[in-house]
Amino acid sequence: STIILSGSRRILIIDARINSSRCLIPRQNSSSSRGTRFFSTSVKREITNISKKYASTSSLSILTRSSTDEQHTVILGCGIAGLSVAHYLLAAAASTNNTNMRVTVLDQHPGPAMGTSRKNGQLLCPSLSYSWVAMPILFGKDALLRSLINSTIARPFASSSTPAAPPVTMEPRALFDPKLWQFGMQWFRRRFIQADDFRNVNQAIGSLMHYTMKCLDDEDDELVQRISYDRVALGTQLLDGTVHTSDSSGDIGIFCTELQRLLVDAHGDRIDFIFGEGVSGVHYGSNDGSITDVTTTKKRTVSADQFVVALGTGSTDFCQSIGVPCPVYPVKGYLVTFKSQRDVPYNLMLPSKAFCAPMGGGKYRLSGFADFVADPFAKDCLEVDQDRAQALIEVAKKEFPDLEVVDIDCGFRPLSPDDCPLIGPSSKYQNLFYCTGHGSKGWSMGLGSGKLLTDIMLKKETSIDAKPYLPNRFDLGRTSGIPKRKNNPLMEQYLETSV
Repeated sequence: STIILSGSRRILIIDARINSSRCLIPRQNSSSSRGTRFFSTSVKREITNISKKYASTSSLSILTRSSTDEQHTVILGCGIAGLSVAHYLLAAAASTNNTNMRVTVLDQHPGPAMGTSRKNGQLLCPSLSYSWVAMPILFGKDALLRSLINSTIARPFASSSTPAAPPVTMEPRALFDPKLWQFGMQWFRRRFIQADDFRNVNQAIGSLMHYTMKCLDDEDDELVQRISYDRVALGTQLLDGTVHTSDSSGDIGIFCTELQRLLVDAHGDRIDFIFGEGVSGVHYGSNDGSITDVTTTKKRTVSADQFVVALGTGSTDFCQSIGVPCPVYPVKGYLVTFKSQRDVPYNLMLPSKAFCAPMGGGKYRLSGFADFVADPFAKDCLEVDQDRAQALIEVAKKEFPDLEVVDIDCGFRPLSPDDCPLIGPSSKYQNLFYCTGHGSKGWSMGLGSGKLLTDIMLKKETSIDAKPYLPNRFDLGRTSGIPKRKNNPLMEQYLETSV
């Protein structure tokens, strides 16, 4: 006997005689074989039970399910942003006893938080809400143009014994990268053409950082409160000696790993994690301006009602492939873990825009610098620039003369042109959302970003004004060959409403 379960996007064909099942997902311009995938173990178990129930029946049974029964969201990226969205979507469903919410998190790495969220400066600092792309341009010690000129022109001719300590540098070869020029044009547009909005960027960054701290300390969020992530610092001490006690520190890698484990424990088969698979293809609906499914690098097809881009430094390439703007540029930063006999209970702001966070047990995490490199994902660029790392260490030695280096590492920050993340719906695809572009402040803004986007996706009133983070501030109306869509009504809602 055969059971057919039909829905808006999928057809389950169950043959009780062979006790197997497949999901046929029709797609445009694809053969039926490529549109076929096997279900997860939990779904197979349900299908097996149904198969046994009808195994003795010789007639054909047809069960029709409404397309609104299940709300499936696919989140691309399993760092702090993607995990936060998954957490709040499922928490919202649990609070209303909604058993139809399902989430799938897809990541190219073999586990959670293995990209930008793998390791960072440990800083949870809402007091440091100043956008570094708003640095002075021409005048001042850390003027942006001065730093870039020194690094691009002067540094190649400098003595190898002289550490290079400008906070921002650029490789001359990077000037030939078209993505950097696109990033620069958007920065110019935001800073000068949309100057009124740009002046409010620091306020927007600060609001989201304080909101994240509120989410981390939310006693009603039992799942987050169960995570121990080495929260050590009692505040942040600035160069002038001022201490901001609203700040703290913590290990983002531990937090993300534990959050992923607890999500599986708490929500069972309502959440799936697919690791080791990137996205190789995207497929669209014919008329409704939506994405229907994605194909992974292992030829798995994943269909959903909603899709979230939380890919960090990989967001730009993915968005360009589907014809939507996302000017997020990977900027290289450095991390040094060291030991010292000095006992400092605070995060320290150091010269050259470097920072140091206590980790406990006499260990500290030093972080800083922003390097625009020619090919961020080339093998040589993924390696530590020893001159820059040594320059960062020399900055810290003024405060920790006895420091003993334990580890040196580097990583790439997903920087937006105004240093403010992109959170909200796409203006081109009705079911595509962004949660990316957090730059060097991903740990300080991650959880709040996930909560904010969840409220937007569920059409709830947001706790902070959503407008400053909407992706449409970078939308120039280009669609790269994709048919132009009408503006997303959800985008219009948050443009018109200031909460």
